[in-house]
Amino acid sequence: MDRQQLEQQWQRTVQKKNMGTRLNIQHPLEFYTGFDDSCHMVLATVSTHQQKKFTNTKSIACRTFQQDGSYHYVFTLNDTAKKEIFLDVCADIINYSAQTNSDYQALTALCSRYESWQEMLGRVRGNLLSEAAQRGLIGELTFLYRRIKENPDQSHDIITGWQGPEREWRDFVLKDLWYEIKTVKQGVSEVKISSLAQLDTSEAGQLVVYQLEKTTADKPGAVTLNKLVSALSKIISDCGSGREIFIRKLLQYGYEENEEYDKNSFIVRDECVYRVDDTFPALRLGTVPQAVIKAEYTLSLNGIADWLEKQQELGDLYNGI
Repeated sequence: MDRQQLEQQWQRTVQKKNMGTRLNIQHPLEFYTGFDDSCHMVLATVSTHQQKKFTNTKSIACRTFQQDGSYHYVFTLNDTAKKEIFLDVCADIINYSAQTNSDYQALTALCSRYESWQEMLGRVRGNLLSEAAQRGLIGELTFLYRRIKENPDQSHDIITGWQGPEREWRDFVLKDLWYEIKTVKQGVSEVKISSLAQLDTSEAGQLVVYQLEKTTADKPGAVTLNKLVSALSKIISDCGSGREIFIRKLLQYGYEENEEYDKNSFIVRDECVYRVDDTFPALRLGTVPQAVIKAEYTLSLNGIADWLEKQQELGDLYNGI
């Protein structure tokens, strides 16, 4: 069940306190959508087994009680501004726990998955990304946006291959290649490599560098972080679990929609793609003294010009989104 189907389920439920509608799905657990005494959206599930109680997040309250020999687990949206995330959380925990064979296994999987969401929601609460971090995320999302627009039938694999939020060595690992994404201010002629392992590989990949110009919101092609996330959410709305994965990765990155992000507008001016092979001028673990186990270094873009495979102007990429 995807988030759109789930939202439609709530739309079919009478918006009246303590009213609920059972989900008509194949699942080891029973699920109900409804509303509480204050007409806040509620997702409830029933099990014959007991699990530990959850702690509340800022936007989602959790309640557990026993009735008629069964245990009821109730998730309530307290902050209506977080409805989209609530729908994603609900769809994800339902789908994730459906991949089990018994009531107990399903409840255990659901609890584990929800705890992951709790951790991510708690991590981003109240913490805004710096302007530099916003630029970095816009770069990774621009790569994601372009790849999905070019290959819509591969959306799920592309989203899954986005590894930047997991703090892996490379930002994207897809079927064809790995990609490391760097974002710099317009006119900057160098990029920072954050570890020895980042470009140390026997498998060829690509270093993709985006140049961003800070601008005003009224400029053609200007985009904010919120606007780009919204555009991506729309083009992957039919991607099934891919959208829930996308939202989880954003939370892992440290992003949650905030009006403060609308104050910073950027134009993605250029995309430069460099081939990274065994001749590329990078530091590698095998070529530094054994005692050196960690290092950061800076590459001159002029110095790696011989590995430039493609350069493209993208100033109008986000016109009309």
